[in-house]
Amino acid sequence: MTGDVNQISGATVLAAVAEDQTRERLRALLAADHYRVIETDSMHAALAAFECETPDAILIDADLESGAGFELCRRFRQDTRGASLPILIMVPGRDPGALDSAFDAGATDFLTKPVQWHLVPEHLRYVLRAQKRSQCIQSDRDQLRRAQHLAQLGRWRYELKSGKVIWSEEMFHVIGLPQGAPPGLGTFLDMVDPADRSALRRSVAQIFLHGTKNSLELRVTPPGGSERVISARMGLQRSGQGKAEFVYGVAQEVTERRQMERHLTQLAHFDSLTGLPNRLVFRDRLGKAMVGAQRSKKLVAVAFVDVDRFKSINDTLGHETGDRVIKAVAERLQDCVRGTDTVARRSGDEFTVLITDMAHPEDSAKVLSKIIDAFVWPVLVGDHELHVTTSIGVSVYPSDGSDADLLLKNADMAMYRAKELGGNRYHYYTSDMNVRALERLSAERSLNRAFEREEFRLHYQPQVDLGNGEIHGAESLLRWTHPDLGPVSPAAFVRLLEDTGMMLPVGEWVLMRTCQQIQAWGTAGLVSPRAAVNLSGRQFNDPSFLRSVERVLDKTGFSADRLCFEISESIIMQDVPAALATMNQLCEIGVQFTVDDFGTGYSSLADLQNLPIHTLKIDRSFVGTMTRNNDHMGIVRAAIDLARNLGFKVMAEGVEDEHTYAMLVGLRCDMAQGFYIGKPQDPAQLALQLREPLMTSVPRYGVGL
Repeated sequence: MTGDVNQISGATVLAAVAEDQTRERLRALLAADHYRVIETDSMHAALAAFECETPDAILIDADLESGAGFELCRRFRQDTRGASLPILIMVPGRDPGALDSAFDAGATDFLTKPVQWHLVPEHLRYVLRAQKRSQCIQSDRDQLRRAQHLAQLGRWRYELKSGKVIWSEEMFHVIGLPQGAPPGLGTFLDMVDPADRSALRRSVAQIFLHGTKNSLELRVTPPGGSERVISARMGLQRSGQGKAEFVYGVAQEVTERRQMERHLTQLAHFDSLTGLPNRLVFRDRLGKAMVGAQRSKKLVAVAFVDVDRFKSINDTLGHETGDRVIKAVAERLQDCVRGTDTVARRSGDEFTVLITDMAHPEDSAKVLSKIIDAFVWPVLVGDHELHVTTSIGVSVYPSDGSDADLLLKNADMAMYRAKELGGNRYHYYTSDMNVRALERLSAERSLNRAFEREEFRLHYQPQVDLGNGEIHGAESLLRWTHPDLGPVSPAAFVRLLEDTGMMLPVGEWVLMRTCQQIQAWGTAGLVSPRAAVNLSGRQFNDPSFLRSVERVLDKTGFSADRLCFEISESIIMQDVPAALATMNQLCEIGVQFTVDDFGTGYSSLADLQNLPIHTLKIDRSFVGTMTRNNDHMGIVRAAIDLARNLGFKVMAEGVEDEHTYAMLVGLRCDMAQGFYIGKPQDPAQLALQLREPLMTSVPRYGVGL
């Protein structure tokens, strides 16, 4: 890989992945981005391929041959050709030890499984560009070293008898003085930094005492100039009778070299975006803090800080905005801690905070509360006013762990518990979290197997047009029957699908099956209702969502104008401009949108009127009680009237009885859904209702009114 640092087209990637399906997906994905892929399915094959050709980057599955991926990474690092190559390792998600194992093995970066495939090319671009920049820095250092070797050195001599100073012409350039008479010894010493003068005197004394040559570095500031770093080497010249005659030496300016070394040290120990210490520095300081706590009988707290819903910021507003948010978060975190504490950036949107010198575990709550309170005010990025919150997990030394790895692992688990409770809070580690983490890992594995074994099913709930009593649409609802546990509540597994990233493939499967089923009903001569499909936030904010919808419509032949996505108002209101852009793209191909659970969020009809929305779905909490709660009746009536004035259709969900149905007809609501009309049912059951799709036992507006 040569040329400009940003040019990566044609880069060769060695992929060591056991699963055929994963390799096929990588091949197609990377080929689309013009990568050349060398595919291997075992450690032996990967090492053999590496012997034949050195790639530009390496991608390893940690689960290769029962976990041999980490060992393969170590083998590559032991080879001189692989010592500095970018290596990405795919690690199991939610495995607290997997990331540390990857970095300990020498990985450059990681991807969590289930893999978000659209991010793979971006990760590769990042590590390849970083590798090129590193090569450029190393090349610059090599050129500087050669230039220093070839450069003429400034020469000087101080005659002891006369006190005369003699300089070569180059010496004026080294010190930064104009050509002329060399300054006297006293004048030169005035230019030397006071902290270095004593070192200079000791060096000269050593020369006189032992007659040896000596070297040192001095910081020198010439009159009217800036500070320079001078590398000097000196010796003593004696006469034939052994009498000291003069001190002589050579000098060279090394300011630029020292600046570069400091810059490289900064890169190795501090995050380039925020300037915060990185994970290596944090672990070092944590280790020292634990040793100090043992001596002083004090406590140390480790806080794991994660920015809530940061991915949606990156996906909708771009990585440049995301970087600016991360910098703002870093600044606020630093403002919350004491001088003895440490804030570090771990990776992405994750930070760690080291809180020292505590007498009681609850002493850390002062810092943690300040962090939560610091994000009450929005983060301003350009024209965007972003409401950012954090979830914080806390572990305390020595009660929650006797080493750095265990403290970080337990703080990480506590952070995920804070997220489960809704985020924007801190949570201390408790011993039962290990049990909870194992249960969650088991649930994730079960979900993966459920998708692979086709344990998911779709049920459909009819939606009726109140104007004519006919079935207007069918909402598809995801159901899971565990082979051992039986039916599992959606509330128990949908959130886990979101957290693990499985919602993207499962969501596309739901859309595909729904379109195929409604097409099948039409082919069988039944009423073919509109497809109503629920959207999660993960799907809606995914950059590839539009392509996914188009792919399904092309494959099934389903007409886009018969597809309606149901999305909660809370997802839309997270970022209205980004939501508008996504919805407009889908509306251009004919798709319609229904705002689900309207009335339970923070939006108003005024907020929504500029969005391409077709229908508002009034939440069941209002509809189900409207016949016995006047306030809820007023809310439903007002929503219908205002929506009609703004050109929206209205659907009421949660219609459980004939009385509620009749009242909605009287209010001239457009559509309704609920157990009275039809429960969620499998396709065969709903097919029976589609043979006679008319509600005949209740009134319809326009009939008898």
